[in-house]
Amino acid sequence: MDLEDSEQRRETTKPSEGRHRSLRLDYPREEAQKNYHTILEQQTSRAEGELRRPAIALFMSGVTAGLDVGFGPFAMAINSTLFVSAP
Repeated sequence: MDLEDSEQRRETTKPSEGRHRSLRLDYPREEAQKNYHTILEQQTSRAEGELRRPAIALFMSGVTAGLDVGFGPFAMAINSTLFVSAP
C-alpha cells in the first residue's frame, strides 16, 4: 500500500465512537466551539484578576521574568563557548 492510498483511506473513513478517544487528534469531535467573545471575556477576566494582585507580587513576577530572559541567553553563550569541539 502506498502513501497516497493510506492518506485517501484516512480521509474517507471515520472511527467508531469507542475508538474515537484514541484518535481524537486525527478526527476531532464535531461539537460546538466556544464563541470568540466568550474566550475573550474569559481571558480578560483572568488578566484583570492578575492585575488585582498585590504590587509586591507583580514586582517579583517581573523580576523573575527579567532574570529568566537575561540569564537564559547568557547561559547558552557560556555553554556554547565551553563545549565547543576542538577542530
